[in-house]
Formats: sequence, C-alpha cells, structure tokens
Amino acid sequence: LTTSGAGMSAAIDAEDAADFGEVAGVTDASVAEQLEAALTPVQRYMLRVLEESNEAAAAEAQGELQWQEWEMERLARKRDEEEAAADEEDEVLFYTVSEPQADGGKRSHKGKRRRGNGAADDADEEGGG
Repeated sequence: LTTSGAGMSAAIDAEDAADFGEVAGVTDASVAEQLEAALTPVQRYMLRVLEESNEAAAAEAQGELQWQEWEMERLARKRDEEEAAADEEDEVLFYTVSEPQADGGKRSHKGKRRRGNGAADDADEEGGG
C-alpha cells in the first residue's frame, strides 16, 4: 500500500478532529441542541434551573457592582466636601490675650479721659497726644 503524504496527513487530521468531537460542518449550537435533545426531562429541568440561577447570580453581581460604584462616588464627594471645609478652616486665626489685671478687673487710667467730639479724642488717644 502506498499512500501519498498529503492524503495521510489529511486522514490523521480527520482522526484528531473526530477524537476531539470536531466534525466538519458541525457548529457548537447544533452540538448543544443534540446534547439537550438527548437529556431526560428531569435533566432538562435541572439544566434550565442552573442557567436561570447563573443569570440571577450575574444580575445580582451586576447590581452589587453598581451599588459599590455609587457608594464609592458618594464617599469621594463626601471626602471632597470635607477637604474643602478643612481648607476653609485652615485660615490662620489670631487671638489677642490680655493679661489679667491685678486690681480685680477695674481699669486704671493715668490721667483723665477727655470728653468732646469723638473723632478728635480718638485721634489724640491713638497718636499719644
């Protein structure tokens, strides 16, 4: 028996494809339909339940993901608001602290305070004159 090298390689390729369930012209959808047709009614029911539970789990996971994204955005907005408030509070504030007076809080004046028109008196007091 003599066979050509190309014919032999095609035969080996066909054997390999058959070993892996690959048949020319057969699609995954048709294989799935054939397998589902071979199932008993109980097995078909179980298959549908599994498919529906997978869909429900995927929908639940999607909902959880959306909630987490919303929560992250909410926390980011809150953080930004707190940072903005902290920046406003970071302004340097100056406080003046007066020394406690020895005479019980009464002010003592070295000299009499003049009364007159307020603007001139205030100018005299500030200028020291």
